[in-house]
Amino acid sequence: MIRFILDKWKTKKLEAKKRAYLRLYSENDFFKIRAIRRDLEKVRFPQISSENDLDLELITRQYFLNLFGTGRLENQILLSLGTNKTIRFYPLHYSYGRVLKRHDIKISIFFTHIFFLLIVFGLWLRGVLRFFVQIFNTKGVRQEDTKGEPYVYFDKLTVKNLPDYYPDGSSYDLINWYIDRIKPNQKHIYHNVENASPEKIKDYDVNGINGPLPVPSSFLRYSFKSFKLIFQTLFSFLIMGKWWRAMLLNEFIDAKRFDYVERGQIANQYLFYNSITFYRPVWTYIAEKKGAKIISYFYSTSETIMTPSGPEDNSEYVSLMNWPEIWVWDEYQKRQLQEIINKDINFKIVGAINFTSKAVQIEKSKKFKIAIFDSAPFKVGAHFGFSTSNGLGLNEADIHINFIKDIVSAFYPYKVEYYFKPKRNRNKDLEVEKYISTIKKLQEKDNFHILDGDMSAHYLIENTDLAISFPFTSTGVIAQLNNKLSVYYDPSKKVSKKDKAAHGLPLLSSKEELMAWVKQVNLQLL
Repeated sequence: MIRFILDKWKTKKLEAKKRAYLRLYSENDFFKIRAIRRDLEKVRFPQISSENDLDLELITRQYFLNLFGTGRLENQILLSLGTNKTIRFYPLHYSYGRVLKRHDIKISIFFTHIFFLLIVFGLWLRGVLRFFVQIFNTKGVRQEDTKGEPYVYFDKLTVKNLPDYYPDGSSYDLINWYIDRIKPNQKHIYHNVENASPEKIKDYDVNGINGPLPVPSSFLRYSFKSFKLIFQTLFSFLIMGKWWRAMLLNEFIDAKRFDYVERGQIANQYLFYNSITFYRPVWTYIAEKKGAKIISYFYSTSETIMTPSGPEDNSEYVSLMNWPEIWVWDEYQKRQLQEIINKDINFKIVGAINFTSKAVQIEKSKKFKIAIFDSAPFKVGAHFGFSTSNGLGLNEADIHINFIKDIVSAFYPYKVEYYFKPKRNRNKDLEVEKYISTIKKLQEKDNFHILDGDMSAHYLIENTDLAISFPFTSTGVIAQLNNKLSVYYDPSKKVSKKDKAAHGLPLLSSKEELMAWVKQVNLQLL
């Protein structure tokens, strides 16, 4: 009975959020949500001063917005708009509450701030509990794990990021890319993937390790300092009103580990993949002081499509980033991030980064081979996205159906092979049946092949002659950097040809343009 009531309650909430989402979509008002994000990003806390050379004000904003300023908050806004009720039980500092108020969102600044303080205490308590768990089950990097030798550490990887070899010995994974492209001096590479078998790649040892945090060499001193920190942060919160210190307790305790380590426990480089990850953990500042390089790398070009009214300021909190070094694909991406971040960051152009790899082969053929890269539509309500792309209606199934059908039609009657790669294998609950059935019908053609979404786009591009991508997926840039024929195609005519997100690649905006372009390259097809 309780389960039935809960399910009904959840369904009712979801339907309210769907109503609000569809209303914003029909009114072309996703800008409202993006504008809220941008204004939240501008909030400052002048009462927070720096400590131990740490910019606690920036760290606090990063940490809180990472937890509560993205999807969770947007769901609350949708629920409020869909039910016409006031947001009360959601943690928001009154400075953030005022932002929502200015955007005509119904919110109780008093109740959300009270709930914010309760959540701060909860985060402090979580830090305390996690510390006591560590006392009885200490995990981390030990000196004997690394044998005191220099090493590189990749954080938050999955088995899909590790090598998966083709018969010729090639693999399009992140680790092999790093070894081939960066050629690090350190011969030991560690990652966080549990139960992964040790590997020898060229003359590098690759293995999993219980990182990234080290086990304190003097656990007694570390424990004493952590106990002291627990009571200091609680006192700061309850007596002095310094809520940020209590909120960050867990981060402070993690960072404290680096005060009691041997040099062999600290990596020479810590690498974090970036899917717009604007929060930088506190411990990375301490590791940097002890000689480690902290690097964030983009595994895609992560572009925002320009609106009809012109370029729009980024609304993904990117300006809060302060990673010391960021690896990007090309000059376009570097310039874009430099304009947004405005901090002293070392940007390094490293080319297209291989990330995941599944060794799925394509059939060999002497025909002209076309790789098709779409960004599949998803069911409205299964995911609430507020990007400029969604705002332009580029998620509509008919647009993506035309994208694929127009390509097949434009190359008729040339003898070509089509290799269609979905962006990724994903939950079937997101799929649009009309779109899926269209692809399956095309698969009945002998020359139309649907590939595994987890296979490497880099592999497919290397083994085909032309890449046609939906704007602005990263595959267009990958093909360009591999000196392959590459073009973006937008059957909706909604994407501007002046959009810098194209990275200088051609953007075709109608079936007529696509067919005319095909005729220009027909010598390669015969």
